[in-house]
Amino acid sequence: MTPGFYIDHADWTKVLHYARARQAQKVETDKIVKILNHEIGGMMIAKLDKDNDWVLQHPVILKQETSGGNCTLDKTALADYYIEMVVKYGKNIQFVWWHSHGTGSTFWSATDETAIKEFKGGNWSVSL
Repeated sequence: MTPGFYIDHADWTKVLHYARARQAQKVETDKIVKILNHEIGGMMIAKLDKDNDWVLQHPVILKQETSGGNCTLDKTALADYYIEMVVKYGKNIQFVWWHSHGTGSTFWSATDETAIKEFKGGNWSVSL
């Protein structure tokens, strides 16, 4: 049987809250308040459960640069994250890159496809 992929409701809600908070964040410049509508991204891990299914869990936000059409994770923060997760959970995990599109539609952009190739490690990778 092919393994499935699952995410706990609390972890999914956390990702949604991160995305909505960044998209709705207000900034003030020269007494003008505007809503950013920025993307945001982060990482989480996928671990095998007792049924041999992958469970996506522990979403986090790392240091990054964001805009209305892009989010770029800081490479040093990402390297530190990889080390921390392997120390904490061992080598039998997969890394999951996730990000929002702010107010944009749901699709893989050319930037996303490039990032997915950069995050790919081992035989397969997960992007959300």
